[in-house]
Amino acid sequence: MENRKTIRFETETVHLLNMMIHSVYTNKEVFLRELISNASDAIDRRYMTAMAHPEKKLGPLKREAYAIRLTLNKKERLLAVSDNGIGMDEEDLRTCLGTVAFSGSGVFRAAQSGKEAAELIGQFGIGFYSLFMAADHVRVVTRKAGTEQAYVFESDGLESYTVGPGTRADVGTDVILHIREDDGNDTYDRYLREYPLYKLVRKYSDYIRWPILLYMPVPIPDKDGNPQEKWGWQLLNSMVPLWRRKQSDVTAEEYNAFYREQFLSPRDLEAENSSVLKTPLAVVPVVMEGRTEFRALLYIPSCAWAAYDTKE
Repeated sequence: MENRKTIRFETETVHLLNMMIHSVYTNKEVFLRELISNASDAIDRRYMTAMAHPEKKLGPLKREAYAIRLTLNKKERLLAVSDNGIGMDEEDLRTCLGTVAFSGSGVFRAAQSGKEAAELIGQFGIGFYSLFMAADHVRVVTRKAGTEQAYVFESDGLESYTVGPGTRADVGTDVILHIREDDGNDTYDRYLREYPLYKLVRKYSDYIRWPILLYMPVPIPDKDGNPQEKWGWQLLNSMVPLWRRKQSDVTAEEYNAFYREQFLSPRDLEAENSSVLKTPLAVVPVVMEGRTEFRALLYIPSCAWAAYDTKE
């Protein structure tokens, strides 16, 4: 904690944090979506700034050089979401993380023009603090592009946070969560297992434009073709939305999986006629080209929604 400054949240901020964590979000697992969106936003900002000002040498100009990485330390109950995006300095940490509901991407977007800037997503502030639905402590280690000094932000989301100098070899940000212990209300251990994380990424962040990688066991066939488990970085997201892919490149199961994940609730999937609900009657890709262009997917349910809507 050497050279760290402890800063208390404003009273209004404490109340807002408590309300947001317990009221704004009804599904705790979405915290991972928010952190990944923040990481994606940070990479967007670094990539676009590097492209606009190559003379400043703020980062790689090739898209393949950027990625979001998830790592687990099960023994210490740690989940880290890391990126090699724009990073933050001490002032950014105080502004973006010390002030709830501040959107760094919003400020950046206001200063930009063009189609790419308008599509930026993610924000710190409220989205960042959603992590306290699953974690009881967070440590952020970050280094801003164009600087040598890294900084560390730590908080338990209750009354205060600390900020000060730290160490990070490369530009980017690590958001390191200490996952809560299991209790009678929720099973937090699921955020410390590879396959549940894999499913969450596919459910909420499949179309993030940057690769999302998780260090996990990957089945690799041996010389006889038998699957052998080997640990390595596994790509979790497709990066290209179904509606932007050619219909011939998408399987029926991919269309059906998207339907189940986006439109059916756990209650629907557990209903007596769930086998019928899981598969839509039809899916119609729609492409409109001309002065106005758009792509969409039209799903036709296999039965009327009201037919299986039961009362509590």
